[in-house]
Amino acid sequence: MYMPNKMHLIQGAFFTILLIGIVSFFPQHAVAFSGTGSGTSGSPYFLTTCAQLQEINNELTAYYQLANDIDCSGGAFDSLAPSTGFSGTLDGHGYTISHLEISISNGYAGLFSFTADGAVIKNLNLRDGSVTAGSSSYSASFVGASSGTLTISDCSSTLTNIGESASGIVSLVNVGGTLNITRTYFSGAIDTTWIYGGGLVGIGNVGSTLNISDSYTSGNFTFDTYGGGLVGRMANGTITSSYSSAVIVADGGYSVGGLVGYISAGTVSNSFFAGSATGTSSPIGAVFGYSNGDFPNVYFDEYISLTTACSGAGSGTCMAVNAANSTPSYFKNNKVNPPLNSWNFAGVWKTTSSYPVFGIEPTAVQSSVTPPTQSTNNTVPTPPGCTDQAPENAPQLFQITAKRNQATLYYVPAKGSKNYYISFGYTPGDQRFGIEVPASDSNGVNSYTIDMLAPATSYYFTVRGGNGCMPGSWSNSLKATTTKNSSKSKAYYL
Repeated sequence: MYMPNKMHLIQGAFFTILLIGIVSFFPQHAVAFSGTGSGTSGSPYFLTTCAQLQEINNELTAYYQLANDIDCSGGAFDSLAPSTGFSGTLDGHGYTISHLEISISNGYAGLFSFTADGAVIKNLNLRDGSVTAGSSSYSASFVGASSGTLTISDCSSTLTNIGESASGIVSLVNVGGTLNITRTYFSGAIDTTWIYGGGLVGIGNVGSTLNISDSYTSGNFTFDTYGGGLVGRMANGTITSSYSSAVIVADGGYSVGGLVGYISAGTVSNSFFAGSATGTSSPIGAVFGYSNGDFPNVYFDEYISLTTACSGAGSGTCMAVNAANSTPSYFKNNKVNPPLNSWNFAGVWKTTSSYPVFGIEPTAVQSSVTPPTQSTNNTVPTPPGCTDQAPENAPQLFQITAKRNQATLYYVPAKGSKNYYISFGYTPGDQRFGIEVPASDSNGVNSYTIDMLAPATSYYFTVRGGNGCMPGSWSNSLKATTTKNSSKSKAYYL
């Protein structure tokens, strides 16, 4: 199955939620917090129960801090910030949230559905729970989809994550977003049933940046397409001083790798893979599913990974060690072999009989702010809303010019629309692919070219406008078929 390079999995209303609902965020102050604190860094809201954790929905820009371990046993947990992104701080102070059970039929799921610019999650552990999502879903332990800058540090998860696009820590980093992950690990299970899965991150969209340092993954991961022990798909950024020892099974798709499934830009350095990567997908690489370039400071255990190929496809190269099990302890109980000789074993890492772990585990520490006496206010939170006005009408899609690997859409703008969203698939009503495009009104007509399409393939396209967090109506659908020959083009009209 051919997948467009610039598209991500999206269907129906959830395409709207991700690409429109995550654009504008409005702080909510509808209901007072039932616990103690003022929601500032000097006087955070102190979370002591799972019910109070759910109250984060009330005020999505505030500062929250766990005052003790929180057990969420006994019922389903609703992902936080389901329609308006969290842009505050959640400081676990080394405590643990256990038995989170999150289940959705489709959409975006995790401890947070969405995060907005400036969000911080730190010093937090998630244990003994699961995130299960159905079709058209992005799901992960901490965040379903992020926009703007998100920072995650000194966190860990052992949750089980299952869904079409399931990952360990964060599923999707949106266009223009930056994700910074440091001193964080995932050691649970992942089963991605279709596309974009990663031990830490599923997909960094084109135009986003991933910065990952001093982090690792282990466990059992099943990926289909664009899957990696650390990242499923990376478009820009850095990965350094990190590793995966996961057991990876590639289940019939393509571009699966021990560290990154597909890397189109960015750097990976001082990192290694010491797990196995096997299955029916093609290509499979010990480090990359697909890559180009030379990665001299990236290593893999050739004997354990069951392959001699650094990159399954492309021209990417890296260093193989432990051929024929000649040096089985190359990465174990060792801090002198490359790339470990460049790692910080004085403060971040420590050696073990197996692979390195953090020198200081993120266990509970004494807070610098003492929680005051709890109040008895048990008011139920009010969910956030949207005040933007939807575009007054739908765009009119009147022409598509198709070539071998691309299609240019021409459409009359919608009144009141500030941006547009194109969705398309293989049959009428199929909206499995989607992309946000800017408004480009020229003499009353907008146009946009989608590339990396499959040749000689029919697609059904539709367009909608958007204003902030409110979508407009979908346009008419128009079918176009890409050509076999790159020198030919064909126009399709309404």
